[in-house]
Amino acid sequence: MHSLVVGRFQPLHLGHIHMIEYAMSKSSSLIVGIGSGNYSNTWDNPFTANERIEMIEASVDFSIPHDFISIPDFHDRVKWITWIKENIEFDAFFSNSDYEVEIFSDEGFKVYDIPFLDRLKLKGTEIRSLIAEKRDVTPYIPPETKAYLECINGFERIRSLSPQ
Repeated sequence: MHSLVVGRFQPLHLGHIHMIEYAMSKSSSLIVGIGSGNYSNTWDNPFTANERIEMIEASVDFSIPHDFISIPDFHDRVKWITWIKENIEFDAFFSNSDYEVEIFSDEGFKVYDIPFLDRLKLKGTEIRSLIAEKRDVTPYIPPETKAYLECINGFERIRSLSPQ
């Protein structure tokens, strides 16, 4: 089964790792969609699509063929799903987002739920807030992602973009 999973990965955290590994365990190949790929250098989307791909490549041990695709955000459900259908070939979609499950189900795709992993703590917004407050995020992000963020000055970028 050739599958698609989508996330913003801002930054990549252990919940994302769980999501990718779960989809990988059920698939013969995987496309990782980088959501809101057209945005960067904002509080909600501090990293570029390429930086997020590099975080994932550094942190995930892919056991099946995989690829990445940057998916733009149109702020329009119909435009977004139309773009995906026109640009990505896949048999199944994996998600833990009720909104995405509804969209892909409505379009007739096979959709598989991914169980959440510690959802209250493993949320990009929460992790960015912890970083902005200069608190330790080591329990929430892979060590490879932490090293990558240190290398690209990602912690300071998040702090500089913080609305706090």
